[in-house]
Amino acid sequence: MPNLTLATIKVFCTNLDLSPSEAVDDCEARFETRFPLGYREYVTALGAGILNSYLRVFSPEKIAKELETDFRPRWREHFRWSPTTSSLSKGELSDAVVIADSMRGDELVFLAGKPDRIHILPRDSNLIEPIGGDLWESLSWFSGGGRLQLPTKVNCFQPFATHSLLGSLGGGEKTFRRARDFALRAIPNPVLEDDYCGSLREGVADYWLHLYSESLPGQLMIWLDSSEVGVRLFYSPGTASPQRGALVLALETLGFSFRTINDRTGEPV
Repeated sequence: MPNLTLATIKVFCTNLDLSPSEAVDDCEARFETRFPLGYREYVTALGAGILNSYLRVFSPEKIAKELETDFRPRWREHFRWSPTTSSLSKGELSDAVVIADSMRGDELVFLAGKPDRIHILPRDSNLIEPIGGDLWESLSWFSGGGRLQLPTKVNCFQPFATHSLLGSLGGGEKTFRRARDFALRAIPNPVLEDDYCGSLREGVADYWLHLYSESLPGQLMIWLDSSEVGVRLFYSPGTASPQRGALVLALETLGFSFRTINDRTGEPV
């Protein structure tokens, strides 16, 4: 897959949680470093959210608030990477600035004063390594497969300034297949990111549907975890959608019940 750019990313929700350019200026001044190329463009055009269901680029407000109180103390106390083969040492992490993470806990950092080399602090490996010279190249490393993630079929962004309908139901594979079929019939022209229905991925049978649609507008995820099927439908508050209503009604006939969550706070609405 070619390198990510802003133009290659699909956004289906209209509510964005953007950072002003001045917040990037303030963060750069506070930590006495320029941020990597692409970072300012990303946070001022897309803002806080999840890219490709896997990556979160942190806002300058979050970095300013948590870098010295959370990230750097944790790296000093729990340095668990190889001190001889990693691209950064424990001492160097004291000057590192975090800019993103993955949903499983990998973190992307750069050294203050050296923003043209982004490193990954992997959760499940003992090797810190450089993965890109700017933000877009580093995000492309992940989305193109990298070493820690499967390739992404479509580049989609889900902002945090949304609500979601969250539901679950028992019944295992049979319920998953019925929910998946209902969703694909109810949503016209979906953009499919993942559709695994019992196919083997890394030797494990996967049951997972992930799609975006302008008719919702937003993102839908259906998955099977053990014997329970989960459904999460993200949407912009205040928007009406006949397709969304029809999908929810169809899933409720299967036995799903839904609650609404504020995705920024995680609290019920």
